[in-house]
Amino acid sequence: MRTKELNGYFRMVCLLVVSMIMILSGTISPAYVYATDTVFTQKGSGVLGWHATPYSSSFTEARMKANADWLADNFLDYGYEYINADGWVGDATKHNENGYITHYKNDWQYDWKYWAGYVHSKGLKLGIYYNPSWLHQDIVKDPANLKVVGTNIPLSSIIRDDPKYMHQTRYMIDPDTPGSKEYVQGMIKYYISVGVDLLKIDFLRYYENAYGHEAVKKLYDWMREAAGNDIILYYANTNNVNHAADEVLTADLLRASEDWRTDSTQPGVWYHTSLRNRGTTRADTWPPAYNLFDGLVYLSDLSGPGKVVLDGDFSVMSSGGTDAEKKTRMSLLAMAGSSIFMGDNYQNMAGNDGYYKNLEIIDLNKRGFVGKPLSRDVKSPLSQIWKGRLPDGTWVVALFNREDTAQTRSIDFANDLGLSGNYLVSDMWSHSIIGTRTSYSESIEPHGVRLLKISKLSIAPYGSTFYGSQQVTLGAADPQAEIRYTTDGSEPNASSSLYTGSLTFNQSTTLRAKIISGNGQGYEAQARFIASDSDPIQSIASGITSITAPAIGATSIALPSVPSGYTIRIKSSDHTDVIQMTGTITPPSSNTTVKLVLEVARTSDGVTKDTGSISVIVPGTSQQGSGSFILFEEKDLALSNPSNLTKKTNKETVASGGENLQITFTALKDQYVEFTGNVPTAGKYEVVFGYKRNDARGIFQTYVDGGALGAPVDQYVATANAGYLSTSLGKHTFTSGNHTFKFEIVGKNPAMTKTNEFVIDYIKLIPEQIITDIQPVNVTTSPAVAPLLPSVVTAVYNDNTTKAVSVKWNSIDPSQYASVGSFTVQGAVYSTMIPAVANVMVIETDPQTIADAIRSIPVPAKDATRLIMPVVPAGYTIAIQQTYDPSVIDANGTIYPPAADTAVSLVFEVTRTSDGESAATDIIEVVVPAKSVVDITAASVAAGIVSIAAPAKDAAALTLPTVPAGFTVAIKSSSNTGVIALDGTIVPPTIDTTVNLELEVTRTSDSSKASTASIAVTVVAKTLESDPNPSYGRNRGNKSSNSLPATPASDNKEQQVIKDEELKQSDSGGNVLIHIPSDAKEIRLPVNTADLIGKNQLTIIKDKVTLGIPTELIKQLTSLVPEADLKDGSIVIKVTSLSESDAKITMGRALAVSQAELKLSGEVYDFGISFVNKDGTATYLTQFNQPMTIRLKMDPSLNTTLAGIYNIAENGAVEYVGGEVVNGQWIAEIHHFSKYAVLEFKKNFADVSSNHWAFSVIQELTSKHILDSSVASFEPERSVTRAEFTVMLVRALKLTVRGELKFTDVASNEWYAEPISIAVKSGIVTGKSEINFEPDARITREEMVTMIMRAYESIKGKQSAGAPVTSFNDDSEIADWAKSSVSAASSLQFVNGREPGKFIPKGISSRAEAAAILKRILK
Repeated sequence: MRTKELNGYFRMVCLLVVSMIMILSGTISPAYVYATDTVFTQKGSGVLGWHATPYSSSFTEARMKANADWLADNFLDYGYEYINADGWVGDATKHNENGYITHYKNDWQYDWKYWAGYVHSKGLKLGIYYNPSWLHQDIVKDPANLKVVGTNIPLSSIIRDDPKYMHQTRYMIDPDTPGSKEYVQGMIKYYISVGVDLLKIDFLRYYENAYGHEAVKKLYDWMREAAGNDIILYYANTNNVNHAADEVLTADLLRASEDWRTDSTQPGVWYHTSLRNRGTTRADTWPPAYNLFDGLVYLSDLSGPGKVVLDGDFSVMSSGGTDAEKKTRMSLLAMAGSSIFMGDNYQNMAGNDGYYKNLEIIDLNKRGFVGKPLSRDVKSPLSQIWKGRLPDGTWVVALFNREDTAQTRSIDFANDLGLSGNYLVSDMWSHSIIGTRTSYSESIEPHGVRLLKISKLSIAPYGSTFYGSQQVTLGAADPQAEIRYTTDGSEPNASSSLYTGSLTFNQSTTLRAKIISGNGQGYEAQARFIASDSDPIQSIASGITSITAPAIGATSIALPSVPSGYTIRIKSSDHTDVIQMTGTITPPSSNTTVKLVLEVARTSDGVTKDTGSISVIVPGTSQQGSGSFILFEEKDLALSNPSNLTKKTNKETVASGGENLQITFTALKDQYVEFTGNVPTAGKYEVVFGYKRNDARGIFQTYVDGGALGAPVDQYVATANAGYLSTSLGKHTFTSGNHTFKFEIVGKNPAMTKTNEFVIDYIKLIPEQIITDIQPVNVTTSPAVAPLLPSVVTAVYNDNTTKAVSVKWNSIDPSQYASVGSFTVQGAVYSTMIPAVANVMVIETDPQTIADAIRSIPVPAKDATRLIMPVVPAGYTIAIQQTYDPSVIDANGTIYPPAADTAVSLVFEVTRTSDGESAATDIIEVVVPAKSVVDITAASVAAGIVSIAAPAKDAAALTLPTVPAGFTVAIKSSSNTGVIALDGTIVPPTIDTTVNLELEVTRTSDSSKASTASIAVTVVAKTLESDPNPSYGRNRGNKSSNSLPATPASDNKEQQVIKDEELKQSDSGGNVLIHIPSDAKEIRLPVNTADLIGKNQLTIIKDKVTLGIPTELIKQLTSLVPEADLKDGSIVIKVTSLSESDAKITMGRALAVSQAELKLSGEVYDFGISFVNKDGTATYLTQFNQPMTIRLKMDPSLNTTLAGIYNIAENGAVEYVGGEVVNGQWIAEIHHFSKYAVLEFKKNFADVSSNHWAFSVIQELTSKHILDSSVASFEPERSVTRAEFTVMLVRALKLTVRGELKFTDVASNEWYAEPISIAVKSGIVTGKSEINFEPDARITREEMVTMIMRAYESIKGKQSAGAPVTSFNDDSEIADWAKSSVSAASSLQFVNGREPGKFIPKGISSRAEAAAILKRILK
């Protein structure tokens, strides 16, 4: 019994048992349909269809309709029936009452129900892209408070509001919440109800990574249960844990490798088919493999009838590649039983449709064929041999070659297939019978395939698309076999038509044949023959545009292959002396270009069609170095020997041609020999004489055509040094025809004592190279981008050789490449008057070209919170399409610094703004550095402890302040151990008692210690038995309070008590001046101070600091105190400067937090104002309704553009207060008390050098906290977004009044949410619509200027006078709502034109430009 049957039997038994239990318990659950049970997987192989993904974000409804119509008209007859609206759907938010997405994108008019109906009306099926675990963030925030289908559960309750559980703009539902199952299954059922046939579910690994493996298993089960047999579930981007054990159980289709893509260095199909990261497979993560071949081999054990169908993604044959590579891709998909999806579309398919229309491959898919490799080891050559069997016993074998050189691949029928005897072997690409074999072996071309069908029965041709009529023959390995056939697609039997001879079809026919008796009984063959309204010979001939160049010495030309039923021959040759009409090659002596026209003929009716002229270079046989030469062997020359000298031929293998000619001279003068040779081509040649030297030689002068050429050649050398030599005699100009070479004896070497021999080996004529042509170059560029012309061009010489030579191009006027079009540029090449020519095409650059060039991104700086995006040309945008770890880098580019260095894989999408065309980069990995670990010391913890909570009345123990983990705190000293002991024990006193404590902080890791300053703690008197109403300490205040002792001024030099009389005296400016000594830390004012000073201002002066306190502020403080407590209390104002050690600690914290260079001017001051009643209870005023004026003397060495008054919080956070310099003092208004100082704030960004044009502007605005100082990089050249510029403006104007936030795309927890609400309230900015702000959209120049002028009017308090028409030449392109603002900003010189006379309103500004404009309006 087969495994499948056993599994089915076991499952049946289990289901019976479970059913009985449920029946007995009174419940019955719906029947569960496993993926292995669906009609789809029982077939075995995948679907045929078309994919929209290559359109990326530019897939429109018009393109949907056009491609559906095209598919129905041209491919439906071949079985391609699925229209898959795949691709990125990040902006799709249109939804129904249950939150399910209803449209592909928001700008689509029609919903999925409409499109399902449309494609069904064409005979097609609809596939869509979404993930049932997704819930878009905008839908969660829908004010309608949507509910889970069939329940009253809000959608907002089934998600976790945490970026970790989001995929870009979509939440991933929490599987453990009530309603999550209903939501998932409801989505699938909704899509079934509107007519969707296939659902591609992407990025499933994110769900598993967020919630765990058990959670994704639960999700898989929910989806499978809901889908049943009604919709195909296609899983992609899965982790495939345990070799995809759970995916196999629930998925119909499973992606086997990373997404399709090409590469700029490897364009065409081969990169994704075999090349990308070849040999890499990965377990328990995505992707399992990076290329199609590795993925289908690695997961090949998972597929087959009743199992999951592997999917290899779509193919784009029009992307390029060789004929062999395209056939390999299609053959591999067919052998693996994969779906076959076309990524080409109705506009770019061209002649590539033939690869998809191979009827034998389509037949394999229809019959559910699934093959397997001989090995699952992707590095083994056996993985390149695949086999599989059809139900009738026919074997299909693919011999692949992934290598760059030819490789022999073999299949043995007996050993590999278990077959004995002879079998018919046919080629499934040429659809022809190869012959009868017992095995097959062939040298497969690089990147090629031989796809074979091995059977006892064959059809010739094995399917075709024909015009007119088609003749078909059947053949069997057994000539006596009885063959029966049908033409209606039904299975043949003994009653079917008997095959007796060739068949002729005049209409589309499905032919099925079967051997009824004889050797091979039961074997079947079937083929589809499709009648065409147009003659296919047209496309066959037009598709032949090149011929493979022959090798050196080849004697025949290899013509391109044509489909079965067609022949091809040479119709004309312009060099029949080189390539004859029969294809025979006569090898020329030098490279020769031959132009051929081929003729394609159909055998059935003799119809012919010519190709265009095709050039073929036939290499020459005599080649050396850079070109051809003429070689005269001594035997090739006619000898004239007037002196009848003795001659001899010597056979020597080292001689040129294997022999030389030796002549004996008998005198030392007046004797010569002369040779005659034919020079076929006139020209100037270098004459080289080859000879052999020895000890019996003379000296000879050479004459060419009667004239001496070169110096005499002495052939003598001692025997020990004998050998062959050549000498250049110089150059000579030859005409075509015969020429003489005369050698005359002119003497002998004094050392020579033997006979005067002369030896000639050869005469070589090397032509002088003359440039006869310069090949033009083709260059493309984008508008406004200067073309990059090559530094060399290819020169063609008179000997048909080529060489790269330097070129100097003429200058180019920028107007030539300002817009789309074409022009030529000429250049000069040394030694010729022939100009070099560059044909320049100015085109909109393909986004894929830009995307392919992006291979890396800058590594984020430590603690950076924003990713530096790759730079793209003007007119293009770039965004993150996929992030493989959104918990570290999310889809908006926000970085969440991890605890350890973390590698994150990203995919970016480049979009052309003019038409929305987009393309994705390859996966780019970036390492995010671990976040900084602030070394918390015992001293810093101790410095942060400035108070101790006052104990409750009658408390027995003191509660010490909380310290961070890894630290302990204890009492080090107590001024009154009788009240508060060192162990914290309290002995309640009889009267209120103040105890000064010093605490000690210890870091446990190294036992380091640090002490706090002295801290006063008031212990209230214990409850007496006679006191029926015990009084407990009271803390009042609008923010915080502590208890302080009421120490008399006479006992405390650090406190100055101000008398009523002092408050009644004011100067001419209405100031009541109070001077306090340097050692005083606070002053006490009477409770009626506000009445005493009246309308005057209280001014407190101490050393270098002056405080101006308005009367209203004192009234605000006293209003916080109950009337009964005002009688005996006083107002306390604290004015202290930190000690040197405390100031260092404070500045150390500030340096750590601000990540900037801070220079302190003067001292750090700590201010406070409170009301203290008679029992020491203090009420603090922490926020002022009216500002207080602070004056701090400044250090003249400070850079005032980077300096100001800053508030320093306890944790070190630095807040810019600002101020202006008047008479050597910094003056500012403050709204609360804490620590203040004058600081010079200098931030250096890693990507803003000191010579950057905006360096000083960026530093100044950062010092004022208009720009963010917490990041390491500023990204000056990156486009500024609407959110970023809004935040800059709000900070610059110090606006604080919030408005209502109505935008659905601005989450309340986003960093820019509050500034946007403030800006909208102030009227500076509006949304793109009533509900959308588009915070991440790049701000246009007209939008920016409008916001600037509104801000300017806010500062100045008046309307700017902007004309309704601007002075810019492109005024018509400026939106009406922006013209007055642009006009006013231009007149104020806030902005200038980007180009002479042009404003470029839709242009995008950089962050540096935005900073510069802000600086102008703040002047």
